[in-house]
Amino acid sequence: MRRDTVMVNPHGNVVLRFKADNPGIWLFHCHIEWHVASGLIATIIERPLDLQNILSLAGSPYASPNSSALAIPTSHIEACTKQDISIAGNAAGNQEDLFDLKGQNVPPAPLPKGFMPKGIVAMTFSVVAALLGMGVIGWYGNLDRKE
Repeated sequence: MRRDTVMVNPHGNVVLRFKADNPGIWLFHCHIEWHVASGLIATIIERPLDLQNILSLAGSPYASPNSSALAIPTSHIEACTKQDISIAGNAAGNQEDLFDLKGQNVPPAPLPKGFMPKGIVAMTFSVVAALLGMGVIGWYGNLDRKE
């Protein structure tokens, strides 16, 4: 796979095209942590029908009848169950109508436009600290050194 960087302007988009020949669930993201927390991440499920034939749910009633030796670990299923996360159906856990996404996870609200009061205060103190730091460096650099 070739990895490149693409500049996306505000309110812009990019179309990605790739050969879908590797069944699996792939996370599309960058490595800036707050981007993940802000919902700037995508999960790509490549060839889901092939994936269902490859994986079983290790003793779950959702196990695929024609599954191979791969299995989702029981600990993963238990973690989802404890958090009330469905392990079957679509993104919202709906098994009847796969196009019904009521109840799915939603991204966080958009960030407000402009500076917020806490940001203005933080920026002010950062500028004051930078100016004081440069002043101290200048003062120290101009001291007479006696040898």
